[in-house]
Amino acid sequence: MTAADPRRGVALRRVPAALVLLVGAVVLLRPLFRAPENPVVTATPARGAVLAAAPPAVELAFGSRPRRGDAHVTVTAAAGQRVDRGATTVQGTGVRETLPPLGEGWYVVAYHVTLADGSEPSGAYAFAVGRPAGPPPPVDAGAAAPAEAEGHAGHAGPPDPLTLTVLAANAVVLVALGARLVWWRRRRRSG
Repeated sequence: MTAADPRRGVALRRVPAALVLLVGAVVLLRPLFRAPENPVVTATPARGAVLAAAPPAVELAFGSRPRRGDAHVTVTAAAGQRVDRGATTVQGTGVRETLPPLGEGWYVVAYHVTLADGSEPSGAYAFAVGRPAGPPPPVDAGAAAPAEAEGHAGHAGPPDPLTLTVLAANAVVLVALGARLVWWRRRRRSG
């Protein structure tokens, strides 16, 4: 193959179009493959803690600043009744939910917070006051139901169908633009 070989020039001209397609695909699909992480840096009371005295509040600290108005923390007794005061406050990179005096027993903390970095961590955990009767209550995805009752269902987990549709439409547009670019270059070269 010589330096004047026209096939080499065609191959080199395709590289920018392929690179644009690859970068675009990575940018569009990256949110789908983001590894879940535990964004709660500290929780007070801690997960599974058994406290001698009731805490005055539940405090959660995150790696990013929570958005005001988009931070929800609920505390329920093992029987399911809410015991928090319903006034979640944002302070720096943390949220705080004040509590009334609590009796002995297990309590479940459920949270859903929108952080400044765009992530929306949700979760739940249990803690106890005094000598609780029985084992800790089961804590699963259903334990975050109080946040869902406040209109925040569906924020955790995989993207919803509308988001997937928009991402697919963006990918189709990107592929069409790449194909158009390749077609335009071929036409310009031959004409």
